Amino acid sequence: MEESSAKSSAESSARTFHRAHILLVEDNVTNQEIILGLLEGSGIRITIAPNGWEAVERFRKHGDFDLILMDLEMPVMDGYEATRHIREENGEIPIIALTANKDPDDLHRTRFAGMNEHLYKPIDAETIHAVLQKYLPNLVNAFVSGEKSPEEHGAFSMPNFQHIDTEAGLKRVSHNVKVYITILKGLYQFKAVDLETITDPDSFQWTVHTITGLSGSAGAHALYRIASRLNTSEDRTLIPAFQQALQQVMGELGDHCLFDEEIARDRTTRPEISPAQKKELFAQLRDACATRRIKRVKPILKEIDGFGLPLEDEIVYNNVKSLVRQFKLKHAWEVLNATEKDDPDH
Repeated sequence: MEESSAKSSAESSARTFHRAHILLVEDNVTNQEIILGLLEGSGIRITIAPNGWEAVERFRKHGDFDLILMDLEMPVMDGYEATRHIREENGEIPIIALTANKDPDDLHRTRFAGMNEHLYKPIDAETIHAVLQKYLPNLVNAFVSGEKSPEEHGAFSMPNFQHIDTEAGLKRVSHNVKVYITILKGLYQFKAVDLETITDPDSFQWTVHTITGLSGSAGAHALYRIASRLNTSEDRTLIPAFQQALQQVMGELGDHCLFDEEIARDRTTRPEISPAQKKELFAQLRDACATRRIKRVKPILKEIDGFGLPLEDEIVYNNVKSLVRQFKLKHAWEVLNATEKDDPDH
């Protein structure tokens, strides 16, 4: 079981929930980190389940949860089916749907499945705290509405972006810079995505769905608008506009090298990989993902972990590892296949 305790600090001690235990059901690692960051300082104990099947299993084995945050689009078992299974055993626990899809039919489906409320991504700090206050009133020690000032999180100056509204993004997370950087990193991992190459409907839907939520959280308004339309309609004629907006955002993040220093520090203790080694190992990893057998993938991941990768390859590789951990081998293959097509040495 994966757990995190959101420890309180002097700055956030006004928002606390005494002995609260939440089950967070979310397949995307970046979205997990965002929720954990938004609830940092709340005193809430959080257990994470990466898909609906594991959520049901953990609920059955450790049923001491006070509330469930349930993503809808997940592998193995989606949020609708997981909710129906949980409702067969418990009709009282609050289950809150999380989704980037604004299709009105989803609202009816969540209510029919037995969920109490429907929250749209991107989710801001005030919204999630308000929901917790509504459904866990007996566990609230104290609650103060209103966001923290930038000074409370320390001085920080973001680059001047044209296609990313950093002020809106920081406001959404109550000026929590750590959470906002997590969002930007999560979005930048999709730098190599080309939707034209993704023919599998599930992979296409997952990619657009994830970028929709992250771009909205980041304040990348133009990308979020086109991604939202594509996420709802799956109209592939929108792909050129989507790709243009995506590359504008990724270009700015790449130009400012926002993550170079941190990634470079992690590479200092590992030998740099040669172009030939990288090409061979990435090809092996792609082929292993195509088999959909995790046992074939893990040894290759271990070998690649022994090398330091260039910035762009490191970001792609971290995204692939995240997908593998979530058993999304098909999605991992799509990312690697798209990357190989973009490689000028291929």
